Amino acid sequence: MIDEELRRDARALLAYLDRHRVERLFLPFVALQQLAEVAAEVGRVPDSLREVITAGEQVVMHQAVAAFFDALAEPRRTFANQYGPTETHAVSQRMLTGSAAGWPVLPPIGRPVPSTRVRVLDPEGQPAPLGTLQLIDEELRRDARALLAYLDR
Repeated sequence: MIDEELRRDARALLAYLDRHRVERLFLPFVALQQLAEVAAEVGRVPDSLREVITAGEQVVMHQAVAAFFDALAEPRRTFANQYGPTETHAVSQRMLTGSAAGWPVLPPIGRPVPSTRVRVLDPEGQPAPLGTLQLIDEELRRDARALLAYLDR
């Protein structure tokens, strides 16, 4: 855990990650985006970083974020996009590996984590009929492309 001052200073956080050889990093996406932008400014990424996990916000794979992951040496491009009712309670996860150039701009929230089930319910709280996700997918493609990140494709 880091203190409040370090949490709010992406440049200092980047230096901290290097100095302490941090291998696994969990942070909200907005903080990852700021970290990636600072890394691009200074022209370096943490050498020891192996895994990045984010939750609590929709991921948008901006150019700086993709470049941040591509700058990490193979095989250290592991990025977990987790989803749950809060950033501390994940019910699904999508792992992204390899070159960020092949990652979707709006990564999906993934599949249920072990020992978890995800159910799609209708407005009355009853199980939605089979095919509901396909219909939702078709509607989203037509009406709200940004929300496709929330379908596991």
